[in-house]
Amino acid sequence: MQTIIRSTNILINGEFTSADIVIQGDIITAVSPYKSIDVAIDLGDRRIVPGFVDLHGDAIEKELEPRPGAKFPTKMAVIELDKKLSMAGVTTMYHAIGFNDEELSKGRGTEQSRELIEEIYEANKSHLGVDNRIHTRFEITSESSLETIKELITKNKVDMLSIMDHSPGQGQFKTLESWKKYHLSAYTIEDEDVAQYLEKNFQKIKLVL
Repeated sequence: MQTIIRSTNILINGEFTSADIVIQGDIITAVSPYKSIDVAIDLGDRRIVPGFVDLHGDAIEKELEPRPGAKFPTKMAVIELDKKLSMAGVTTMYHAIGFNDEELSKGRGTEQSRELIEEIYEANKSHLGVDNRIHTRFEITSESSLETIKELITKNKVDMLSIMDHSPGQGQFKTLESWKKYHLSAYTIEDEDVAQYLEKNFQKIKLVL
């Protein structure tokens, strides 16, 4: 089936111009001169742009838990975010899903992340409107996640892999105090949670201080 869309505001080579777009099935087969085709859907001056590709987005975390303690089912969260992405013009989304067992961030443990990846992978094959892909983010301290990540990669459920190191004393957190300040403000934890974590991982952290 062929569809022709017409507008005076189509983004082509970095500029908005008038044109007719020829679509065959799901593929744009031609961009023709404005009003060069007799039968077309005329959108007037409405803007038409290529779909946006988001290579790193963690919006799914807010969809799963929009407020601390207010958690939604994974299946529902994936579907609702897919709708929002489509309305925003995002046609390909790489969901940044962290494997972070040794961190205080909660919700990024191996099993939670596996469940989320499995849900997105299956939903993308059947009923989602946007091309939902997986950007797996592996924290180097999360050794317990290795086998799961390797399994997901082998099953072609991971489209992109990042290796992260958020240890205090380098990178994002130059000092131990900056690391503590961030975690206390960003997550629902107390000073004693931080103290327990530091005591448990003190030798590991000393290596990067």
